[in-house]
Amino acid sequence: MRFDGQTVNLPCDTTTIPAINGFFNTPRAFTYWAAEDKFLDSDGFSLRSVETDGTITFIANTGSFLQGLAFNLAEDTLYGAERFSNNLLEIDPTDGSIDSTTAVTLPSSSFNGIHAIATDPNTGTLYALLIQVDSLSSNPTLATIVPGTGIATKIALLTDNIGSISFNSAGELFGVTSDGAGNGEVYWSIDKTTGAINPICGLGNGSSAEGIAYNSDDGAFYHRSGSIFEKINGVGSFPGLESGLFLFSVDRFIPVIFRIDPFTAQTLDLSFINSEFPIDGASGLADNPGNTLYVVLVLDEDREGDNGNGGGPERRLAIINPSTGDTTDIGELSEEITGLAFKDGTLFGVTGRDQFTQEPTLVTISTFDATVTTLCQLDGSRNSIALNPTDGFLYYSSNFNGIRQTHSRPL
Repeated sequence: MRFDGQTVNLPCDTTTIPAINGFFNTPRAFTYWAAEDKFLDSDGFSLRSVETDGTITFIANTGSFLQGLAFNLAEDTLYGAERFSNNLLEIDPTDGSIDSTTAVTLPSSSFNGIHAIATDPNTGTLYALLIQVDSLSSNPTLATIVPGTGIATKIALLTDNIGSISFNSAGELFGVTSDGAGNGEVYWSIDKTTGAINPICGLGNGSSAEGIAYNSDDGAFYHRSGSIFEKINGVGSFPGLESGLFLFSVDRFIPVIFRIDPFTAQTLDLSFINSEFPIDGASGLADNPGNTLYVVLVLDEDREGDNGNGGGPERRLAIINPSTGDTTDIGELSEEITGLAFKDGTLFGVTGRDQFTQEPTLVTISTFDATVTTLCQLDGSRNSIALNPTDGFLYYSSNFNGIRQTHSRPL
């Protein structure tokens, strides 16, 4: 996952817990009951307990559409938030009965629903996510609520659609985004004083609705989404990050270079390509044994003049820093190079079409001045090329009569 098009977000390391004695459905409210060492879960109308091994026990139908649950540990009081009435309920967790109802108000503003609640274990302050009617954003507003009066105090409008919140034992606030958020199914830290949010890792499991709750007994957060119940063990990693092995890719029509996990095909991050020339994109990429990355830059279609390759845009060979996207120009290419590969220190390329025969060719390219030397003719079009270091052969892939084919050329 990427944030703002640049930052890598690692997956969460989770353990999925299967349901016992029932099944998990859409979680509208989710919290941890420390006195009983179990969770409380609601699909809106029913209240159930969920143990850490996945055992589900039905408690009662509450008669209210619950959108949040939170315990005040000092008072051993369970609060519930009603989705459509803006009411804060005091609930008996043993039988689901409603002990009291308090209307929540937000002075100088109006809101349409309480989406989540959580209690700071160190101060006893009740925090909530409210949907403001007078806000131009659908994202929730973080606020505090005084249970005795129902008066809410706004902290900040959040920058993404957080669907559930929970505190750890240190009084730090965390949350998870809903599926419809800008960055859905992500585990976040939330500054309880400013409302600033920062991504921790991607969850990705589950489907509709989200719930997150902190287990003070084992010190871990647990996540509910759709039919999923899982323990968040911490931040995981991509196999490519662990091995230090990365795959880089470029786009013909967008001037960016992507870093990809070769084990999962996950795009880890990207950098915009910077060149002294106006460019549309890139059409070839190769890493030599010295770990210098070479790229074929495709210049802007509107650039005056062409390189004689049949009217196509000018292409230039350059060295690229994949971390920054900065390039060092080597020279203009006399052919429409569509793929690059190194073999024994020599840079090979394939053309989409030769400027004289209009057929693709295999060429060598000077890394000193970008001079192109033709070796032989190939079949097909839209070619790419790669070296198999095991057998020492260069392989090329082409589009021949609409069929993608792969060929080998021993050199």
